[in-house]
Amino acid sequence: MNEPISIIELIINASVVVQTVMALLVAASLASWVMIFQRGFALAAIRNGATEFENEFWSGKDLGELFREIDGQEIDLVGVENIFASGFREYSRARQQEGMDPDRLMQNV
Repeated sequence: MNEPISIIELIINASVVVQTVMALLVAASLASWVMIFQRGFALAAIRNGATEFENEFWSGKDLGELFREIDGQEIDLVGVENIFASGFREYSRARQQEGMDPDRLMQNV
């Protein structure tokens, strides 16, 4: 009566319904851990990309050149790169309008 209880024996001796529920719980747990790591890696990549962009942005590089580099990429822009590209595109469009006052231009962008 004082035999140690083995987890494996408990699983093997459980009914089919209980074994199925345990298998589903293990599968759900594994799936959630996979998703956690995927999101973690994705967020790390986004954070690194944002840091690289901010370093280039604040380096004193010409913003027109920076925009051309970003706009020429074949990947979809995310985060601060997308915000910068949209803002610079709007700035360029507004700047081409005739008779645009520089102060008003900066307010529109």
